[in-house]
Amino acid sequence: MTTPDDLPDHVRRNREAWDEWAVDYVDNGERSWRLAPGAEKWGNWNIPEAEVHMLPADLAGKDTIELGCGTAYVSAWLARRGARPVGIDNSEKQLATARRLQAEHGLDFPLLHGNAEIVPYPDASFDLAISEYGASIWADPYRWIPEAARLLRPAGRLIFLVNATPCSGPIAGFIDSSGRATNRSTSISGTATGSGCCGPMDSTSRT
Repeated sequence: MTTPDDLPDHVRRNREAWDEWAVDYVDNGERSWRLAPGAEKWGNWNIPEAEVHMLPADLAGKDTIELGCGTAYVSAWLARRGARPVGIDNSEKQLATARRLQAEHGLDFPLLHGNAEIVPYPDASFDLAISEYGASIWADPYRWIPEAARLLRPAGRLIFLVNATPCSGPIAGFIDSSGRATNRSTSISGTATGSGCCGPMDSTSRT
């Protein structure tokens, strides 16, 4: 495991901050872990998955990685849909909550304490990479997005949710394994346009 002295400054500072803030995210983690397939809710506005269709329809047998998993409820959602998830997070205290909830809900999948900009898996290990307010807003986009592309298999997909200034709320982005933004960019605040969100995603993906 990388020691704090070896980490880039922004990663080290985020690790310290999220270890301090982790207690504030326990309740949301517990609520989100209880959501059954089809009842998942995204972002600060709790937009139903049934409305935005963020997740691929068929996840059975797919290898997935959640980049900045926090309490790992998204990975739990993926597992219940038949995927084989892996979660990585910069905060050991967030992962402690995730491990407790794994035990309580009877789900077991790998949880790594690490930096989503450098993931200890070989190239082309996953079919799907996902980040809901994780690496997508705390990691360096010029590092974590190329790292996600490295991890994805051909035809793999990166899905991420961020706060973005062209939009007045969170957006969901979809980028394929070649680094191209797809036309499935989705505003989940109900106020942003697709064209307003595609630009930042496309420019960020070309790294």
